[in-house]
Amino acid sequence: MAEIPVVADADEATVGQSIRTLRETHGVVIVDTAGFRNRTQIMACIAADVVLIPLKPAPDDVDEAVAMLNLVRELNETPERAGRPIEAALVMTMVKPGTVIARAVQRDFRKAGVPLLDIEIKDRFGNPVVPREWFLVPFNVVDEAVERIKDGTIKSYFYDPQQARLVERKAG
Repeated sequence: MAEIPVVADADEATVGQSIRTLRETHGVVIVDTAGFRNRTQIMACIAADVVLIPLKPAPDDVDEAVAMLNLVRELNETPERAGRPIEAALVMTMVKPGTVIARAVQRDFRKAGVPLLDIEIKDRFGNPVVPREWFLVPFNVVDEAVERIKDGTIKSYFYDPQQARLVERKAG
């Protein structure tokens, strides 16, 4: 696999152009957001093909991640994104792999049928890492899952990747 360029640009005035420059030589541009809505994040999302949204296992972070998903939805409804929607993926962060909380979060996602992204990347030191905290889910399913987490009914459902929706578990 070819090297993937990483560009850090948190400047509202230049981030869009940085992404457009990358697009000239690369088929897909992935933006790793800060996880909250501000002008720089909006400019980066406008130009991106894929947006990664960090999600800590905490209620407040779920709200911020949902706000970022809603931003991507809003952008996808603009004429500029017609036929070229932005894909979004939630990325579990601040969870040490192999810990009780990491295993519990992963177990809950697996029980809900949420597919975990299977990928190997290099960390900032160049060491290969196989993250197990990433998952991809359609927007409407994220909304439904958040509501079911809040009302306590999530354990009665699982995610069916073929149908791309939550399905109620059969009793028995």
